[in-house]
Amino acid sequence: TELRPALGLVEKDESKDEEIYTCPACKHEQTPNPEQKCEKCGVFGEKYRREQQRKNIYEKEKKKLEQAQEQQLRKTRELAEAEDQQRLREEARQRLGFKRQARTLDYAVSVVVVIAMGVGGYYVANTLLDNPADTEYATDADTGLDARLAESGARGAKSGLPGTAQPGGPEFSTVTQAALQANGAGNGIDPETGLPMVQGQVGGNVLAMARQLAPELSAGGEAEGVDAAAPAKGTAISTRDREHLISALHPPLMSRHMDGTDTDQLAQHRASIKRLIELGRPRLALVYADEQKNPNLRSWLLTQLLLLESPAQRREFSNEIVTGIRNLAARATESPDEALVLSNLAGTYTILEQQDNARTALDKGLDALQREKLPVFEQLKKLRYLLQGQLRTSNQAGINQIVEQATALMKSQQSETPLEHYQLVVQMAGMAMDTGQIEAANTWLKAVQDQDTRLALSHELLSIKQAVISSDD
Repeated sequence: TELRPALGLVEKDESKDEEIYTCPACKHEQTPNPEQKCEKCGVFGEKYRREQQRKNIYEKEKKKLEQAQEQQLRKTRELAEAEDQQRLREEARQRLGFKRQARTLDYAVSVVVVIAMGVGGYYVANTLLDNPADTEYATDADTGLDARLAESGARGAKSGLPGTAQPGGPEFSTVTQAALQANGAGNGIDPETGLPMVQGQVGGNVLAMARQLAPELSAGGEAEGVDAAAPAKGTAISTRDREHLISALHPPLMSRHMDGTDTDQLAQHRASIKRLIELGRPRLALVYADEQKNPNLRSWLLTQLLLLESPAQRREFSNEIVTGIRNLAARATESPDEALVLSNLAGTYTILEQQDNARTALDKGLDALQREKLPVFEQLKKLRYLLQGQLRTSNQAGINQIVEQATALMKSQQSETPLEHYQLVVQMAGMAMDTGQIEAANTWLKAVQDQDTRLALSHELLSIKQAVISSDD
C-alpha cells in the first residue's frame, strides 16, 4: 500500500491588500492618489474637509453671537423696565407730595421734637403753674391758623398763567404738556410717554369744588363768541354722559391706533429703544422698531428713535428712517393708517428741519383723513390724535394747520342734540388745552349750557392750571 501525505504546504501569497480611498463628499471609493481627487465628483478631499471645518466653526460662532445678542437684548429690556418702574415710583411720590430730600428724616425728627417741647411747656404752664391762659392760647392759635389759610388763599388767587402759547423759539412750549405730566391725563395715562399717572381728582364733590374754584361760572353768564348753534341754555345731560365728556377733555392715548398695543407695552417699546441707543446700539434699535407689525406703531417708534439719537447718529440713520416711513405710508394707502403714518413722517421731517417736506407730508395726511369719510366727531378725535405728534416734534406750522382744519370743521357742523354739540365743543377745548391756550379752552367750554357739566369741565381746566403753578414753584 502506498502512503500519501494528507497535508501539504502551499505557495505563499506575497501580494498585499490594496488601499481604498473614500471621497468625503460623494462617498465614492477608489484607489488613492496624491491629490485625493475624487474620480466621480472631482472634489479634493483635503480642501473639502477644511471647508467643512470652516463652516462648522462659522455656524458655532454665529450661534454664540446670536445667543449673546439675545441675552443682551433681554438684559436691556429688563433694565429698561426696572428704570421705568423706578421712574414711575418717583413720579408718583412727587405728585403725591413726597419730595426727595436728603435730610427729610432729620427735619421730621426736629419737627417732632419741637412739637413735643411745645406740648410739654404748655402742660407745665397750665397744669403745674396753674396758668389761666388756656382760652387765650387756643384763641390765638385758631386766629393764626385762619390768617395762614387766608394768606395761602390769597397767593393762590394771585397765581395765573398766560392764556396763549408762546411759539417764539425752535421748540413750541405748551402749558398743557407740563400740566398733564404734573396732574395726570387720559384716564390715568401720560400721553407723552404712555405711562400711568396719578389722577388730579382724589375725591370729594367735584361740582362743589368747581364752584369754589370758579364762582364766576356758577352765575351761568353768556360767553362771548359762543356758537349760535349751541343748544338752549339749561339743557341737561346724564351723569354718565358728563363723565364721558370729562374723560374726553384729556388728550388721546398714543396707543389708541396701534392694534392692541396697550399703554404699558408702548412705554416698554420706547424704553427699549432708548436703552439700546444709550448702549451704543442704534442699529439694533432700528431693527427693533422695524420688527413691529402695525404701521402706526412702527413709524412712531422710528420717529422716537430719531428724537433720541445723537446728532451724529441722526445723520447716519436719517435717510434710512425717512425711507422706511415713506415705504410704510405707500403700503398704507387707502387705509386708516395712512394719515397716521404720514403725520409721523411730517414729525420726522420736522426733526430734520425739512419744513417744506413736513408740510407736504402733513397735507397728504389730512387729505387721507378726509378720504376716510368719518363722522365729524370721529374726525375731530383723529385730528387731535395727529396734533399730539406735531406737538412732540414742535412742528408749529403743522399745529396751526391741524387746529385751523378742526375749527373749520366745527363751524360747518350743525349738531342735532345737546350731547353731540357738547362732544364737539369738548374736543375743540381739548385741542386748545393741548396747545397751551387755557383761556381759549375755557371759552369753548362756556358753550356747554348744562351748568353742572360746564362746572365739572372747568374744574378740570383749573386743576391743570393749579398743577402747572405747583410744578413751576
